[in-house]
Amino acid sequence: MKERFLRPTKEALELEKKFDRLGDDVRRFGYSQVMMDPSADKNLLRGWGLLNGDRIPQWQKLLLKATIPLLKPFIDKVLNLTPEAGRASMRKAREGTLKEVEEMLSDGRKYLLGTEEPTYVDVAFAALASVLVMPDM
Repeated sequence: MKERFLRPTKEALELEKKFDRLGDDVRRFGYSQVMMDPSADKNLLRGWGLLNGDRIPQWQKLLLKATIPLLKPFIDKVLNLTPEAGRASMRKAREGTLKEVEEMLSDGRKYLLGTEEPTYVDVAFAALASVLVMPDM
């Protein structure tokens, strides 16, 4: 089972590339939602795990809190974070990759690679697509 689950076939590698681009769109959408919120600093700290317990050393928490004023503009610039860009990324993902996957599965196959059991490609897509099928907020 393990070998089949992780086997990087040609088709799996092609889907991986598509899902990498899908990941870029999902990340831009997610960050655009978080960063445009008035409580962005707190949202970032929570999202990065800094408000959720003792697993992160105190020095790392302090360092990240101190660098948020620098990180936010950097993330904004690198990801082109605007409400319009976030919506465009969501649209692109829904109308592009999601539709492609729907077409692939329309032939009756249960999993993306036509296997009897899910593979890492199915898991990766499910994780990314979960954001795409959320109701609009």
